[in-house]
Amino acid sequence: MPVICRPCTNSKAKLCMYPDHAPPHFHLLGPGWSAVIEIDSLIVTRGWAPSRELGEALEWARTNHQLLTAKWAELNEGG
Repeated sequence: MPVICRPCTNSKAKLCMYPDHAPPHFHLLGPGWSAVIEIDSLIVTRGWAPSRELGEALEWARTNHQLLTAKWAELNEGG
């Protein structure tokens, strides 16, 4: 699963994405927790994340929406 970034300061959290099922989403992973977040709505659809990490990741995703959309298309092309 490619790591897209580490959006959280002072945390081991990482934002990852890989060829997967629709709708377009990314995974926010940390020690002992994980969340799946839709790219367009930025809604957590599965799992959970601590509020600080989730907030920082959502802010990063808002700012980098175009990058996330392009990466999803690249990883899921032809599928």
